[in-house]
Amino acid sequence: MPSVQPNEYSLSGAGLSVVYQTSGPSLEYVGPGGGFVPESQTLVFSAPEITTEAVAIGTLVSVPIFRTIDTGATLFSIVIPVIELADASKTQPFTTFGVYTRTKGPDSFPRTGVREFYSTVVLTGVASVRQPHFVPLYAAPIHQAVASGELLQMKRLAAQAASVKNPTPEITSALAALKAAIASSGG
Repeated sequence: MPSVQPNEYSLSGAGLSVVYQTSGPSLEYVGPGGGFVPESQTLVFSAPEITTEAVAIGTLVSVPIFRTIDTGATLFSIVIPVIELADASKTQPFTTFGVYTRTKGPDSFPRTGVREFYSTVVLTGVASVRQPHFVPLYAAPIHQAVASGELLQMKRLAAQAASVKNPTPEITSALAALKAAIASSGG
């Protein structure tokens, strides 16, 4: 029987938790702010904001958790090791690490010297196969997602709607409300 690749990685440690799903992809980060906000924050990322790169030690998954146009940014990255499951019902515990990369922006002083600073955190978690929860695309699920305010669900429906050819006027109208709700939620 062939092995199965996990599509969901749930990790925690050092005061943060991360759930990364390869389908979509999506990443939910709950942890310290990357800039002047030291308290915990919840950030949800979708495909355009997530970068993945195959490296010698696994897959590097990165998201921006803090940005400014002048004084720098903070990027959070995790290394996902290669994991194979016996079948889709199995899970695999694993340990990896995350990296915070703080960069200096063009207006940061001093203007010379080291421009990137790194700190690492040890993360433990579980790799699993999450069966897709398909929501038929019609106006009611879109309106429900907007009413719930669940940013991840709204982003998933927006991504699904982007692939629909010739949407009905009801879906087009609901999609406009969905995009407005995502924007007002900071997504």
